[in-house]
Amino acid sequence: MIKRLISITIVLLTSTNYALADAARGMQLFREGRYTEAVAEWRRTGDADSQLGIATAQFLGRGVPKDEQAAVRAAIPFAETGHAGAQNFVGAALESGVGITQNYLQAAAWYEKAAAQGNPVAEQSLGLLFAQGLGVKQDFARARILWERAASKGIAIARENLNKLDQIEGRTSKK
Repeated sequence: MIKRLISITIVLLTSTNYALADAARGMQLFREGRYTEAVAEWRRTGDADSQLGIATAQFLGRGVPKDEQAAVRAAIPFAETGHAGAQNFVGAALESGVGITQNYLQAAAWYEKAAAQGNPVAEQSLGLLFAQGLGVKQDFARARILWERAASKGIAIARENLNKLDQIEGRTSKK
């Protein structure tokens, strides 16, 4: 579960729409493994995307001391103001129970908000909750719709999940 959360967090960072060049520069530094420089860039910028970048670095312990609870607390205000990346971040934390008490119902609600804004990582994650019936009523049709959206936006695991769902439902797999 921790590996999945880290993967979700990294995908979240790489899929967020960074409006400012400085926030994008911080993301590039982070992807290059230059975590301390990335955090410094984000601190200098100070916008919502940069603050989410810092929270992610703090969550992972990259460039700053690891503090999962503080990272989640830092992301919540941005999620509450409608930042899709932060909503996905909080949903992932609630789903995994890392940095906050696990709560699938609340995770689904945050993922739903982010997915409504077209966040492909949230679409993938919400689809998983629907497929497993975690926090929501199990609904393979809804999972399929969400995974199709996420896959169309380049989320490879959504395509893999669609293939698994095809097998469960006895359909021919689409590749």
